[in-house]
Amino acid sequence: WVVNVNSHYGRADLLSLREKLGPVPPAGFEHRLERQMYAARAVTDIFLHDDDCRVIVLWLSEPDSSLHRFGLGAPEVGEALEIVDQAISHVLDALERSGRRDQFDVIVMSDHGHSTVLHHRSLGEYLDRAARELELDGLELTTASDFIYLSGKPKLRQLSKLVRWIQEQPWAGAIFGSGPYGDLA
Repeated sequence: WVVNVNSHYGRADLLSLREKLGPVPPAGFEHRLERQMYAARAVTDIFLHDDDCRVIVLWLSEPDSSLHRFGLGAPEVGEALEIVDQAISHVLDALERSGRRDQFDVIVMSDHGHSTVLHHRSLGEYLDRAARELELDGLELTTASDFIYLSGKPKLRQLSKLVRWIQEQPWAGAIFGSGPYGDLA
């Protein structure tokens, strides 16, 4: 079962949720808590009691919606995370109360780690600027999405300067490295 307040996928069984739980709260930012809790209640009030349910997907649209609307670090994103915590806690508490917690594997995942929407340059453009500012002549970098790939054998001193520069940027979050350069991040 996929519980998503944004769609019933044309399935009669998911349409019937509205009969059992009442109408879905209206769309809109001001109703995001009610919408997430509606989805959590569908899991706890209906699907947890159905012995035929082998897999339940609780699709919460937060914090994704808030991240797209407000960007990383915005207070609204913190509020969205609290909303999601409440919804997941509601489900976990219901599992505990029903004595069925050991019958379920709970997996929490996100569709993406979210790239910043507050800054509008590509990672390649930022790295070109860093190369000029830091005089990183000969450092060969290739970017793909939010990943940086090294070409050739960069000098450790150059790479350390670049990592420090990236860490100081308001658009950067965590930096992960691997291989012989993993300790720089």
